[in-house]
Amino acid sequence: MRPLSERQSLRHDLRNDVTFLTHTPALPEPATLADEELTRVNAWLSDGGVNDLTGLSQAQINTAYLLDSLSGSAVDPVESYTFGISKIEMTSPTQLNVTVSLTVDSVAKAGAVNGRIQLQGKVALGDGWTPLGSAITPSFAEFTNGSATYTFDIPAGGYAFFQPLIVP
Repeated sequence: MRPLSERQSLRHDLRNDVTFLTHTPALPEPATLADEELTRVNAWLSDGGVNDLTGLSQAQINTAYLLDSLSGSAVDPVESYTFGISKIEMTSPTQLNVTVSLTVDSVAKAGAVNGRIQLQGKVALGDGWTPLGSAITPSFAEFTNGSATYTFDIPAGGYAFFQPLIVP
């Protein structure tokens, strides 16, 4: 197997807009992979029996890893995806039920991704996004028919806008 030589971020800033409608976001420019993330990608490739990465960029490999996109023993490059909040319900001032939707190459995601869902929030529309440290799934996200619902604890502070990220 060819070693992963380029290092790029797995933290895909997969977002939805403030109206909470799903859309296809642009990925951020890649950055350096942390050693732990690189180890996870290499283990995923090894476990999948992948021995040829010819013609794939590091960004394609990272996206395929994050969305768990293998076809047999080959990395299945992701051409397109949509990810965002499809339903949100505030159950208390400090708790949200959030349903997220994910399609990969126009197919509803079934199964786990190699990342957790973390919410970012902001108080006013013009504010910058703040990662909400307590609003993260405890394990990798699992999708059924392109949908996953989780309960998140939201810190005090009047957060009114939310967007999800898939983080390694």
